Amino acid sequence: MPKIQGSCPSCGFRWADFERTHRIGCPQCYEAHTQDILPTLSRIQPGVSHSGRRPQPSETDLKNRLQKAKAELAEAVKNEEFETAAALRDQIAQLDTQVSAK
Repeated sequence: MPKIQGSCPSCGFRWADFERTHRIGCPQCYEAHTQDILPTLSRIQPGVSHSGRRPQPSETDLKNRLQKAKAELAEAVKNEEFETAAALRDQIAQLDTQVSAK
């Protein structure tokens, strides 16, 4: 049984709250309750670091990134930064593919 520690200095979350809700209060809780969290996490999941999928970017996010990359490409060409321009060209091609797939 884990030792009950104090509360999180950021949000006031107590370990007893976790045992009741099975949720953490804020990102700082991981530091405040490290002694309790690590053994608990290793008991309920394969490891203590996240290895799941990431959310997919929305079409709006992709279009914004595409527009920004095109502006950066124009600036790189203007400044004769050809290696940067080549990398941006490749990034734009990839973003175009992702946007057209949505």
